[in-house]
Amino acid sequence: EAVKDGSRNLLVQACAGSGKTATLRMICDVIPRNWRVCALAFNKSVAKEFASRLPDYVKTATFHGFGLETIRAARPGVKIDNQKLLKVCQDGTEGIGSGRGKTRAVVRRELEKLVELALSVGVDPWDMDALRELQLDYGTGDSEGVPGMVGAAVTKLREQRDRVHFVDMIDHPLAF
Repeated sequence: EAVKDGSRNLLVQACAGSGKTATLRMICDVIPRNWRVCALAFNKSVAKEFASRLPDYVKTATFHGFGLETIRAARPGVKIDNQKLLKVCQDGTEGIGSGRGKTRAVVRRELEKLVELALSVGVDPWDMDALRELQLDYGTGDSEGVPGMVGAAVTKLREQRDRVHFVDMIDHPLAF
């Protein structure tokens, strides 16, 4: 009924082999062909399976691929920069010495991991409690000061819109 009346978005979330693609196929059977429909997947192999099993009028893509397409539609000259996050995190850890604590390289890697995770799952980069929870839950490191660096790093990533990193492909379409 939700598909037929078109009044709500739907999210299909289930484990492997539970019938997600079959469910999407049934949804496609009841929606009008003139609707704009997109089936997003987390990896290319699932996106390819969607493309082979869903009607031609359904756009299929990975989340990152769809994000990059959205960014390029708004900013046609954008370039992919696989080193962008590394460079931003290097700048963000400038001045951290080895002293008694962790080396700058270790703190930089922890910052990279936490920024990537926060943006991938949609955590507010200024929410210290949520960032500390991510640190603990996902083992991104245990440096106390790293959550406090995430907001500035995300701000820098968002300012540099002429180049995109993998994490930007999820973040930028949502942030702007």
